[in-house]
Order: sequence, then C-alpha cells, then structure tokens
Amino acid sequence: MLIQFSVILAFSTLFIASIFDVKSQKGDVPASVLFLGIFGGLTLHALQSLNTGSIEPLYISIMGGLGFTAYGFISYVLDMWGGADMLGISVLGFSTSYFLIESSGVIGLLDLFINMMAVAFIYALIFGGVKGLNSRDTRKSFIKDLKQKKSKVMLLATPGLIFPALMNFNTGLTMFVLYEFMVLVYFFFQSVESEVMSKEIDVEELEVGDVVSFEGIEMHDWKVKNLIGISIEKAKSKIPEGRINDSLAMIQNRYGYSEIVGLTEEGLEEIRDSDTEKVEIKEGIRFMPVFPLALAITVYGISVMMFLIYSL
Repeated sequence: MLIQFSVILAFSTLFIASIFDVKSQKGDVPASVLFLGIFGGLTLHALQSLNTGSIEPLYISIMGGLGFTAYGFISYVLDMWGGADMLGISVLGFSTSYFLIESSGVIGLLDLFINMMAVAFIYALIFGGVKGLNSRDTRKSFIKDLKQKKSKVMLLATPGLIFPALMNFNTGLTMFVLYEFMVLVYFFFQSVESEVMSKEIDVEELEVGDVVSFEGIEMHDWKVKNLIGISIEKAKSKIPEGRINDSLAMIQNRYGYSEIVGLTEEGLEEIRDSDTEKVEIKEGIRFMPVFPLALAITVYGISVMMFLIYSL
C-alpha cells in the first residue's frame, strides 16, 4: 500500500506543479512541491523496506531516481528541459520505479520513459502548432528558413534514407516519412521560438534566470559577462577585434553565437539601473503537464513502445 501511495504522491505533486507552470506568468514552479514528491517517495520506499525486511524497494527507488535524474540533468545542461522539468523527471524516478518494475519489470520503466517522450512530443507539437500556424510571421519565417538553409535541411534529412534500405518496404517507408516530418518540425519550431515565443514585460518584473532579448542594447566588453553570464574570453572569441560594442543580437546573427543563458544577478542590476522601461523575454513551452499525464497512461497500461513495435 505504501508503494501505491508513493505513485499517488508523485502524480499529485506533479499535477500541482503543472498548475503552477501553466497558470503563473513565467511558468514558475515552487521547487518545494517537487522536492516533496522526491523525498516523500524515498520515505515511503524506506518504510516499505522496513515493513518487508528487504532493502529492494528503497534500493530500486534510489537507483531509478538517480537514473532519471541523470537523464534530466544532462537534458537540462543541453537545454532540452528546464530546471523544474528536471526535478519533475526526478520525481518520476524516485517515486514510481519500484512500482513499475514490480508490475512489469524493467520494461515498465522503459514504458514510462518512452511514454514521457511521446507525450512531450505531441504536447509540443500541439502547443507550437497552435501558436505557429496562427502566426503569419512564423509561417513566412519557416518557409524562408527552409530556402536559406537548404544544405542544412538536406544534411539532416539524408539519414532518413537508411530506414527503407534496412527495413521492409512498409515499415521503412513509414519510418522514413516520420523521420522527415521530424526534420520539418525541428525547423518549424525554430521559427515558432523566434517569432512568437516571447513577450514584453516591465523591467521591474524581471528576475534572475529570465532569458532576455538584448536586441538593440549596446554593450561594452565588460558588460557581456555580467549580462549573459558567460566567460568574457568565450564571448570575445566570437567577435572580431574592434567590434566588442556590438549588441548580443548582432553577435548572434553575425557571428553564430547562439547560447541561451539566463539573466544573472549582475545583469539584472545593470538593466534596472539603465533607462530601459520594458524588455522582451523569451518563453519556453510549459512542459510540466507532460509528467503527470505520462505517469497516468503508463499506470493504466498504455505503452507507446509496444504500439510502435507491433504496428511497425
């Protein structure tokens, strides 16, 4: 019963976190809610181990949690997930691993992971599709990017040819079409991000960690580090000598500097001390609802992995 409570706790904390993510202005999720899911799950598994006299429940909870956390952390470093998303993934690992392994073996954990990725993809597709398809600028930007980046499009699309070569005709053709569709989705979401995933706010509402668009703000070399939180050597390496005063946006556009980092404390003070009244911040997709939904469909026996295996 304690293990079932752990799963319920995971779903509940992730559901509450999802409400904060969707309803708050900037998608702020209280870390305390997610830590409750993590440490609550560990505590319930520890009690289960004491009740049964077996270390297995706690051991599997810890190992599953560490595995999911490692994936979440790597994804966070690679900017695939946000910080709150990383904790959400940890909640799934620590609080549900033992239940899933007891129910379905290691396949249960794989089901949860694949379901999570599938739900995230569909969720992002719907979210970005609604925003992007309703934006004329996004559609124009998407078509323009495909034309301007023909070589990159071809480079990314070419590996799809391996599917028809290695599989039977129907499966190979299906996988080829899915792969090429994913390539187009990738470029479409780049256009969505650049055209509609931003909003203007008052400087007073800025917080540390916000990703600010610095277009039009001229910066001296000593300000680059403060504003974007990177080493000055790395910033200078992207800028030809004599062009240090270019804005970050010009650095990005002209010299290929595209690292996205949050605003530092020093940068926040710098902007607040300036004459700037409003700034534009970049928004990300609110992914937290993905986690309780993925957990729910996994617990109810829905397996995207099995569907793909048997349908292809």
